Amino acid sequence: GYYFPRKNWMPWRSRIAHERQAALRKKRHIWPRRSDPEEKPIFYPKEEGVLLSFQEAPIRVGVKRMLDYAKLMKGRQLQDGIDWLESIARVNTEPILKLMKKALEDCQEIHKMDPARLFIIDAQPLRGKYVKELRKHARGNYGFMRRPRNKFRFTVREMPLEEY
Repeated sequence: GYYFPRKNWMPWRSRIAHERQAALRKKRHIWPRRSDPEEKPIFYPKEEGVLLSFQEAPIRVGVKRMLDYAKLMKGRQLQDGIDWLESIARVNTEPILKLMKKALEDCQEIHKMDPARLFIIDAQPLRGKYVKELRKHARGNYGFMRRPRNKFRFTVREMPLEEY
């Protein structure tokens, strides 16, 4: 037999609903934008320009905390990202800060990039392994300590002068 996805949702009722939606779109004049291949693009693709990735391997910070740091950094200039992380004033941001400062230095000295046009387009924590250690508790008891060793990677893009 015929399957009705909802109770009392007959074909004639769905046709009426589709007609009302079409009339509403026509009234509001909501149509998808037509693209002209001859037109110059407003936004350039993310991959345009020079991309450099930097990664720090054994960081003793959890993935959830590093994800918060990544959200703070993403979409900002490299120097702004460094300033934001320094303003947190936490000890466990040190390895990420050290990596970002090294990245800024490498981009300026090795790749001869303009520091004002460097933007962090992607920042992500990568899950690593756990180091398990024995720890002595009171009264001769022992317990396992699980300490994370995760990685952190971010990608820097130098914007072209036309876009900047």
